[in-house]
Amino acid sequence: AQPEELPRHHIKNPSEGNAFDWTSPQQRFYGHLQRHLSVQGSRSWESTFVDILEQLYTEPDLEPEFRMEPLLKVQILEQVLATACRGSYAIQQGFGPWKLMIQTARDGGLDLDVNWIDPNDRTASRARADAQQLLDRMAPFEVAKLRTVSAWQEMSRRPDWQRYRWVGCLLRDEQGNWSCELGAAGERVSGELGVFRGEADSRLNWMRIGRLEEGRANLNLSRSARQREGRPVFVASSR
Repeated sequence: AQPEELPRHHIKNPSEGNAFDWTSPQQRFYGHLQRHLSVQGSRSWESTFVDILEQLYTEPDLEPEFRMEPLLKVQILEQVLATACRGSYAIQQGFGPWKLMIQTARDGGLDLDVNWIDPNDRTASRARADAQQLLDRMAPFEVAKLRTVSAWQEMSRRPDWQRYRWVGCLLRDEQGNWSCELGAAGERVSGELGVFRGEADSRLNWMRIGRLEEGRANLNLSRSARQREGRPVFVASSR
């Protein structure tokens, strides 16, 4: 027997030929993420990740019924926030409350690993409602964004902000040799290169690691140098 054809009005996203984009919301966001990260070197960390977070949270290009599964959105948001906050004091001040809200919800029993793909899974349905309530409590996005901008403005007025400019990060090859991957901020700039080091809950100390001459980094680091790959590198202007 031939299977019954499902009535068109029972299909939430009826086919509209080439006019309908069947790309999942999470795949759309992944494309957005790739585009932003590919040009991150020419933009500030704050502007890059605030744009990424806004796209993820608000999904401005999608109608409500086509937006991302709430459980998946909270899961991705948690991961993006972890990276964004680690790289920026301003984002930590602006979006740190969101991180805390997610952690508090998890501690309170929110399970993000339920089988959200199954529409008949009751456990997933309850978790989905909790996840959506969590997302609603984070609103509006502009409040977190304004907290970030305010923290960045306060930070940029400090004397140290004027003296040190973030220009790249430390990398290490298979032979153990250190190099500095420079971003756009390091082009046509000269000065002393260094990193900030410090133990937990202690004052950061400036450590000179070389010089930057018109966009070329010359490091004075041995293979045994106690550094971490990925550590931010700054150029210091003269006092």
